[in-house]
Amino acid sequence: MGKKINIKNLSTGFQSLIANGSHAIIGDEPPVNKGTGLGFSPEDLILSSIAMCKVATVR
Repeated sequence: MGKKINIKNLSTGFQSLIANGSHAIIGDEPPVNKGTGLGFSPEDLILSSIAMCKVATVR
């Protein structure tokens, strides 16, 4: 079963609004990479998705 993920680029830093239709989060680069640091970095998003998968599997 496929999921549709929508990403909208915002005008501040490298911020993006990432949504799946029911929930949304902000992704951004840290200030060291010319972002604002006000959202999850790409690395944060990947690591958190792996951690969630592991937690769900163990549970």
